[in-house]
Amino acid sequence: MKKVLSIFFLLIILIVAIFIIYHGPVYTYRVLVWQDSDYDDYLLFNTKPVVKGKQTFNFESASPSQEDQFRKDFSIANSISNIDSLMIANNTYAFIVIRNDTLIYENYFFNNNRESMQTSFSTAKSILSLLIGIAIQENKIKSINDPITDYIPELKDRDSKFMEITIEDLLHMRSGIAFKKGVSFPFVTSDEPLTYSHPDLRYVAINKTRIDINPDIKFLYNDYNAL
Repeated sequence: MKKVLSIFFLLIILIVAIFIIYHGPVYTYRVLVWQDSDYDDYLLFNTKPVVKGKQTFNFESASPSQEDQFRKDFSIANSISNIDSLMIANNTYAFIVIRNDTLIYENYFFNNNRESMQTSFSTAKSILSLLIGIAIQENKIKSINDPITDYIPELKDRDSKFMEITIEDLLHMRSGIAFKKGVSFPFVTSDEPLTYSHPDLRYVAINKTRIDINPDIKFLYNDYNAL
């Protein structure tokens, strides 16, 4: 039995060593130790404060009757008795509904509030699209119709088909870049950890992306598009 255990642990050490050799110690550590993403992952990554601008936008607050109507509509649509109970049952920390620039519903759970830090996850993709608009306004990007190879020329050296993908294709999640959801052995090569845990996402975008189909044909929610 001891011999079997020894062989088992040696195999694990060997596999981890191979991961480190091919993928680096930082990324290997993150995949094996961090594992699934969580709401407090902002504590794991380097952060940089974004200073509030001189001009800010404030959402209008819904009237009590508007919020009551939303609660009723939400409950009927989801066959539940109470939206707050649903949020708690699903371990939700914050839930906000905005419609036509009006804050319809806002609530926090488990001792969280407006000032609580949360990992934004894919909300950041919406912010990214706003930044693309600002970059165009500031003439740093010509147009969303530009091929992505105008800005990442390394891609066309790997596959000339990257020249057919535009910034708009990335924003609309219709780039044709392959992406497989889920994580399977050997873990470190899976798309989800590569696009989330790798310490050099530019390297991932340039070297790990691959074309599956032509752009603007099929919608595929794809984390490579945001890199």
